[in-house]
Amino acid sequence: MAPRWECSSASLSATVFPSRPRWPRIQATAVVSEEVRSELLQGLLSVIGKAKCPFKVFISSRHNLDIETRLEDLPHVCIEARDNAEDIQNYVQKELTLAIQEKRLLRGKVSQELRIYIEEVILRDANGM
Repeated sequence: MAPRWECSSASLSATVFPSRPRWPRIQATAVVSEEVRSELLQGLLSVIGKAKCPFKVFISSRHNLDIETRLEDLPHVCIEARDNAEDIQNYVQKELTLAIQEKRLLRGKVSQELRIYIEEVILRDANGM
């Protein structure tokens, strides 16, 4: 089965390097087959190798050894789920407070114990995402 995406190094270069730089975004690479992922990474490395100016790519994926290994020699920033746990906690607390105040959650009749439980479940299941 052919990949659902089609992009050659030449077409990506033309898209990325016209008059102003763009950042291609690649997501969910861990959920495709290893063969498709390998092909995508090889094409990406080819474009990076031919780039005449800095080439930035945003990749979002679960941890995957072949992705990390193929890209480990390139400059990169890795953001782990735990890195934004405080932001997620603040967001959940704020939205939960609003939902209760605006009576969108159980008509505003939420005990402190239930509120704490709801927050704990959401934060546990969010896992930094």
